[in-house]
Amino acid sequence: SIGVTYLLISRIFDTRIGGVTAFLMLLCELLWRFSQSGLPQMLMLFLFSFATYFLYKAIENQQQGRPIYVWIAMAGGFFALLALSHWLTIWIFLGLLVFSAFYFMPKGIHTVILFVIFALITLFWARYNYNNTGDILGSGRYAFYSGLGDGSDTSLYRDYEQKSGSLNFDGFLTKLAVNFVSQFVNLYGNLGSIVVAPLFFLSLLHPFRRKEISDFRWCVLSMWFFGTVGMCMFGLKSY
Repeated sequence: SIGVTYLLISRIFDTRIGGVTAFLMLLCELLWRFSQSGLPQMLMLFLFSFATYFLYKAIENQQQGRPIYVWIAMAGGFFALLALSHWLTIWIFLGLLVFSAFYFMPKGIHTVILFVIFALITLFWARYNYNNTGDILGSGRYAFYSGLGDGSDTSLYRDYEQKSGSLNFDGFLTKLAVNFVSQFVNLYGNLGSIVVAPLFFLSLLHPFRRKEISDFRWCVLSMWFFGTVGMCMFGLKSY
């Protein structure tokens, strides 16, 4: 993940900033704690780093008038793998689809490529789940129920016939509003408690001389916004 991030940041800015970024990641205690936890966050960071690198290459080639089909396909493939690591990252992919529909030329074609590649990989795994469990989501659907259902993670995973929990949309709009407020009140913590992370929003006001950088930040903003919407709907905590 550090190596791919170094390549991405060096391509956007220069090798000096890329080196500093890689060094800071190496010294980041939070990343080391996640890497020892057994949770999927580090795999997700690895896949997301590749996906964003290919996405930036596509934007760069678009500005230079070169074909971008290969880079778009690679980005779609890694976003599909990211979705298989955690289903909530589908919301990030939705943000990318919206951006690509308005940005890449000719309009619509690259959005279709992204969606088709994403669908082929995820449906292949859905078929594997169905053959082994009788459900296209497998046990992954219990993660969905634990966010919008009545049961907890433990009770749902121990009850394979899904008798202990069900979807609950009572007061959904109220929960959505509360989660939106919580997301923005705790914005600094949600961005990893990294001092420079909130400065991204200030960069939206900066007139970069290289257009590919200016365009890429709007892509990042779109993915972040849709990811935030997904977390607000799913809920970080019970209301």
